[in-house]
Amino acid sequence: MEQSLFVEQIVARKNPPLTKVILGIMIALTVFVGLNGILFLQPVILVMFLALLGMLYYMYLQVNIEYEYSVTEGELDIDIIRWQRKRKHLVTVDMENVVVIAPARSEPVSAYVGRKLKTSDCTSHDADHNYYTLVYKPQGQATEEKILFEPNERVLDALWRKAPSKVHKEA
Repeated sequence: MEQSLFVEQIVARKNPPLTKVILGIMIALTVFVGLNGILFLQPVILVMFLALLGMLYYMYLQVNIEYEYSVTEGELDIDIIRWQRKRKHLVTVDMENVVVIAPARSEPVSAYVGRKLKTSDCTSHDADHNYYTLVYKPQGQATEEKILFEPNERVLDALWRKAPSKVHKEA
């Protein structure tokens, strides 16, 4: 009897330095407009304050992002986690539907470079990390889709065990 396999990995998205500067400016502007709204009780200023609060909330949701890769019984699940609270399931890929998994810009995935495929970027955006390209054909669809992700050795091994001919660990 084969033992079930479960492997997971969390990858935190790295934010560019400019993000902190923009957030700081947005916070200062929101506080300034909010104080003016309280002092002068102008409806236009209060509406601007509420709009800035909404934009600030949206920006905060975009800043602290993590991706969780889970491999269970030959399926790769990818979830996005915002602020370590809100989890949203992005995609489930059955290894039977996978065309190829290989390091980005390597020979096995070179045929898919430049093609207009729906692409999901689930990487950390850290230049020091190597990322992989997963090309798969969703059930019931005519075209392939592409996922960029950063699996560690355990995740790669779990995927390789299910489909060794489709997973290329080295470039």
